[in-house]
Amino acid sequence: LLLETYRMALLYIYLTFFTIYFFVLTLATFKQNRKFRDKYTPKDANLCVVVYATGKADTLENLIKQLKNQNYPTNNYTIYAILDKCENVSEVTLQTESNVNVVNIDNLEPIGKSQAYSIIAEKLHDVKDLDAYVFLDSNFYVESDFLANVNFYLTRSDVFQPMINYLPQEESMLFWQKLKSVYSRYVSKFIYLSRSKLGFTNIINTDAFVIKKDILNKIANFDYRDLISEVNYTLKLANEAIKVDFIDDINIYTSVNNFKLRIPSLSKRLGILFHNFFKSNNVLAKEFLISQAVPNWLVFVLGYYMLIRHVYVFPFMVSYLFVLITILLFALAFIVSTSSAKLFAKEYMYLFVYPLYSIFRVVYNFILQNL
Repeated sequence: LLLETYRMALLYIYLTFFTIYFFVLTLATFKQNRKFRDKYTPKDANLCVVVYATGKADTLENLIKQLKNQNYPTNNYTIYAILDKCENVSEVTLQTESNVNVVNIDNLEPIGKSQAYSIIAEKLHDVKDLDAYVFLDSNFYVESDFLANVNFYLTRSDVFQPMINYLPQEESMLFWQKLKSVYSRYVSKFIYLSRSKLGFTNIINTDAFVIKKDILNKIANFDYRDLISEVNYTLKLANEAIKVDFIDDINIYTSVNNFKLRIPSLSKRLGILFHNFFKSNNVLAKEFLISQAVPNWLVFVLGYYMLIRHVYVFPFMVSYLFVLITILLFALAFIVSTSSAKLFAKEYMYLFVYPLYSIFRVVYNFILQNL
């Protein structure tokens, strides 16, 4: 019983700490975003847009056309298309008709985004009139003011990522696709945006991000293999006091079929926290590491259920009322946070169902790994 009480006490401290963290993020939603009607900048930055394509890359040519038709001075940006073992893209067509710099990698297997980006960075390392890189996967769509917006926010941030909007592949989305789309918008509009408002950093999304050239050269690391690699890259930036901002004013679009659940496993995130916390040398990096220990919705719900059941029968460091108040604080923060995502009435149902989908996904993946 004593050991069980000790465990419950640790669980209560853990959940309470991140309930307060969650509540602080919720308070940040009340801080209004400054709207910029006039996005004038005294200088148009020289940009290098790097588009990475592999496999079929059906949307590559469409993205190139959209990038070529930007309302941004054409002499201030260049486009590099990396064809990493592409199946149905003509290098000649891109070079002649689209006037794009093509890097064609025709190995037996794709070399991957990490090595592909390092090729471009090495090639342009000593170019003096280049200000920033814009990295995009080929499955995105962009609006005509995309680069103009990038140029404006480069005056305010050194590294940032845009808002990714998921669109139906067909005329309408299936139920599980709507789950993903709604959840993605909630996480972006609430968690990513709130962290940016508070001056915290976000995990970099190497599918679409902007980074100043001098910072890319300084970090000199191109390990973008998976989500954990992106966490480590974000930590390298944070250790240099460089944060990754989320800009919801810059929108890009892709099919909902390209949705990726961008949450590394809790065990791996805790490993990064314990391995790096005392090595990190500034508040930005330490906060980022602590945030890696945040529990998911399932852990919150099950944890509070275990606590309320235990404290009802066996009193320990806090009373039943204190646990109940903490639960109500968490519920209140969640309800308020949903308003920041600007969901439609029907979409709240998808958000509430998403934890069940997460459980199903965990069980499904476990079964696949053990077959």
